[in-house]
Amino acid sequence: MSFISFDYDKINEINIDMIFKKIFKNCYLPEFIVSEIGNYLFPKSKKIIKLLYEKKCDNYLTTRETSFKIIKFTYCDFTVQFVKTLMFKQYQLNHDTILPYMRRDVYFFSECNMNTENFLVNKQFLMKNYLVFLILFCEVYCTFKNCDTYFCLYGHIMKYYPNINRMYVDYLEKVKSQIIF
Repeated sequence: MSFISFDYDKINEINIDMIFKKIFKNCYLPEFIVSEIGNYLFPKSKKIIKLLYEKKCDNYLTTRETSFKIIKFTYCDFTVQFVKTLMFKQYQLNHDTILPYMRRDVYFFSECNMNTENFLVNKQFLMKNYLVFLILFCEVYCTFKNCDTYFCLYGHIMKYYPNINRMYVDYLEKVKSQIIF
């Protein structure tokens, strides 16, 4: 079992606390109140969530055997990577199913791509679209806050996550005209 840490909670540009400060700046609220709102909505913890996925064995072409692997993330890193995957699959790939469920979707979780200019959903993209990012972050956070494992497996989307894909697709379609590419 591998552990991947991107420390997204420490990157100012996409840090949830910084986004709240930007939103509440015009409300003239004291900084500690804005911080308390953020801490209440998204408690600071090092909670771990596991991503379970299927991996082809080295001799897959002859045996057709697969194995199951697990990657562990902090909850914040998982949520950011999940949001990034949803947005990429919606706006770049135009997929109908944007929830991660295939082996190749694990790549979106295991690679950072935040500083890669030719990757659509990078740090600059999220900064320009911080409100969409924040709302989606909240949705994903609330959806999976009581889960300890996400099953990134073909065929499990409708069993474990019914209606969630449609909810995210509908939201991203609704805000598409506001997205700054």
